[in-house]
Amino acid sequence: MFYFSFGGVAGAVDAFGRVLWSVPGQLIASDPMGSCLAVASAAYNQSASPPAFLGTAVSLYTPDGRLLWSAVVKLNATALATDCVSVAVGGQNGEVAVLKDGKVVQRINYTSPVYALAYKMDGALAVGTGGPLTGFTAYVDRCGDSVTALKTDAPYLIVSSPRFGSVKYMGGLAPMLRPPAGVSEDCRTFAYAVYDAVYNNTSPLVKLPEPVISLAASGDGSLGGTEAAEGEAAGGAGTPRERRRDAEYGTDAPNVRTARRIILWRNTIYYHGDALPRARGAGPGSAVRRLGWGRRAPPKRLA
Repeated sequence: MFYFSFGGVAGAVDAFGRVLWSVPGQLIASDPMGSCLAVASAAYNQSASPPAFLGTAVSLYTPDGRLLWSAVVKLNATALATDCVSVAVGGQNGEVAVLKDGKVVQRINYTSPVYALAYKMDGALAVGTGGPLTGFTAYVDRCGDSVTALKTDAPYLIVSSPRFGSVKYMGGLAPMLRPPAGVSEDCRTFAYAVYDAVYNNTSPLVKLPEPVISLAASGDGSLGGTEAAEGEAAGGAGTPRERRRDAEYGTDAPNVRTARRIILWRNTIYYHGDALPRARGAGPGSAVRRLGWGRRAPPKRLA
């Protein structure tokens, strides 16, 4: 089973890509075991003309789609996290509301918009905020890792982790707000992309022909990701909308067209030169070949 959020709808699909259940939703979150699904959806007063924005409906569901509770908070949600007991929702106004059993139990105000939230292993809430001067921390995770994008004279990333401190890399993000990054359940694999290069902690893994737009690490440390393909026409395999959908599903998503290239990591890097077949589609699998840095130098690492 996979959780998904796409086109204003959230829910779960089975191993064949069939929708098991769905509800309105723009943001989703779960715990490392997938024990629940938290959903945030914009709420409107439909009786008004035009419909008036009321805030964000925050709901918590069981894996089979049963509603546990729901509440409306008066903020424009930009980030969501849950430990399947509490749900934290962050807003464009810098406010974070923590809900439990359908009631707001805590409100925290920051000076800048909230772009990322995650419950850490000790139960504390990691918060990513940002602005043009301080940079945008748009990725945080349960293991204490974070990625901040900052553009001064040139764009660069600040990657921070309890395991290696902070490292700066020259190079802009792939064309999306959330930095491509993922962490395994045991926290040993922290993978992130600096434009078209992928790292595990501070070790370079592979440099790909196109910018990486999503990464995800499974519990055993294997890594999946997608990269943008330049010059693709709309409707072709891996259109921008589909690549965003793939990022929500993860690389194991069945019956979903993937981007042209996917990387998988189990101690080594492999590279699929073409799109993977659908789980219930015809056609042989794409050829697999190992990649190295080759002639493409890794991104410049700043002191």
